[in-house]
Amino acid sequence: MKQLLWVWVLVGSGAIATGCQSGSNSSSQPTDSSPPAASSPEIATPVLSGNAYKVPYLGYNGSFHLNAESESSTKDTRNPKRIDIQKMEEATFYKDAAGQTAIARDCHYAYLGAVPDTKYYPEYKTSVWDLFELEKDEEGNQDPACKQFKYLSFTAPHGDPIHMHFRYGGEKASVQA
Repeated sequence: MKQLLWVWVLVGSGAIATGCQSGSNSSSQPTDSSPPAASSPEIATPVLSGNAYKVPYLGYNGSFHLNAESESSTKDTRNPKRIDIQKMEEATFYKDAAGQTAIARDCHYAYLGAVPDTKYYPEYKTSVWDLFELEKDEEGNQDPACKQFKYLSFTAPHGDPIHMHFRYGGEKASVQA
């Protein structure tokens, strides 16, 4: 049986900023016009995301909460109530909005690139999904519960009130699905 990707809307807690940050560290700036290669299977990315270069002030970084006003999201018990993300590379998923009960802790991800939203792109050029895959854990250091979040996909914050969308799939899913 094919595993479905579940959709829910997250409300950011000031965790994603879209702006510039000055600094002398040139290593965080891209050196060419293409995003860094992922360690996972390549995804054809016809669009570029503002998050392609994984700079901390543009990427997903912070705590994000399930939209408590979305009945379809809150009724589905499979949806994490909170996700803490560190610089688009590590995520912890929680059963509760306070972040007291972890579902999967310290999951490490590789950025695969971005794909256009099938409904809103190209009318809205910023309507893209950023794709991530759980990194292989050859040393056994990663929480085994991370496998239920093998593939992640996010949209950048948008709208009024500002919100974002998140989908995930487990071991039986694929990034293409």
